[in-house]
Order: sequence, then C-alpha cells, then structure tokens
Amino acid sequence: MRLALAGIMFFATGLYAQPSAASPITPGTPYVPMTGEERWKLYLHDNFEDPTAYFRALGAGAGQQIANAPPEWHQGAKAYFKRSGSSFGQFLADDSVRTVLAAAAGLDTRYHLCGCEGAKARVLYAIKWTFITRNHEGKVRFDWARFSGDYAGAFIANAWYPDRYGVKDALRSGHQQAAFEIGGNILREFTPEIKRLFHRK
Repeated sequence: MRLALAGIMFFATGLYAQPSAASPITPGTPYVPMTGEERWKLYLHDNFEDPTAYFRALGAGAGQQIANAPPEWHQGAKAYFKRSGSSFGQFLADDSVRTVLAAAAGLDTRYHLCGCEGAKARVLYAIKWTFITRNHEGKVRFDWARFSGDYAGAFIANAWYPDRYGVKDALRSGHQQAAFEIGGNILREFTPEIKRLFHRK
C-alpha cells in the first residue's frame, strides 16, 4: 500500500512539475533546426531557471520518502531533502546526457504542438512524439537521445545510492523515467490551456 501511494505521489507531482524540456512551438510554422545557443538556453532554463525543475525533484523526493526508499536513508527532514537532492541530480544527469547526445546527432529537443483538434488526437500525438523527433534536416527520427538520457541518469544516480543498488535497480529506475516521458509530453501538449486556466482574472 505504501509503495502504491508513493508511486501515485511521484507520478502526480513529478508529472505536473515536468520541466518544459521542449518548450511548445506553435503549429503551422516552418521547421527551423535548433541552434547551439538555443540548446544551451533551453538546457539552463529547464534545469535551473524554471521553478518546476525543483518542484519535480521535491515531488519525487516525497514519493521516495513515503516508500522509505532507500531505507538506509531513514526518515525525517534531512532524509527528505537528501532524497529530493538525489532526484534533482538524477534529472540533471538525465537531461545533460540527452542534450549532449542530441546536439551531437542534430536531434531536436523541443516540443512542437500538434495543431490538431480533439483531446484524443492530441494525446496520441504527444505519445507518438515521445518516441520520435526531427533531425537538423527536419526528417523524423527515433529519439534515442531522450531514452539514453533516462537510463544514463539512472545509472549515474546509482553512484550515490547504497552499495546494494546495482544494474537491475538502475534499469528499473530508467524504465520508470522513460514511462514518465510520455506523461511529460502530454502535459506539454496541453500547456497553452493550462496557462490560460491559471492566468484567468
């Protein structure tokens, strides 16, 4: 029961607080590849400037605190911030690896809005574009850099986890982060509506 509650907490808070990681681009505009400066600005914004990057880490830390994972870190405020810091470090490593690999391969890390009608079509579009992206020529390619970052971040995080954590634990963490990528893209697709909702007077 506690693990299930932790999973819900992690998903709900972490999903809501997903960094923009690909700031939505208005549909209908001609495709223009990312410049090196755009990549750097997006990386800094998503990981340091955007408050949601910290909320996501705090949400993940709350989920781990409820699950008491890892148990070697015990409970209390100090343990909570240790778990949150660990999550922030993993997310930072994840996006760092993704950004470097995507830049080397010329893959786009932005999110381009669907421009289609209907919630179902938009959700399916967001799911589809979790797995694919465009290269510098605008051609559709599998977004291997995104998922490489998910698993690399998980393995890097193992360096500060208790010694008993191994390959299986890192793979499980990578699987979870890859799954949350789908939720993040769905959130980005509906970001314009969410912003209008919160900016109503």
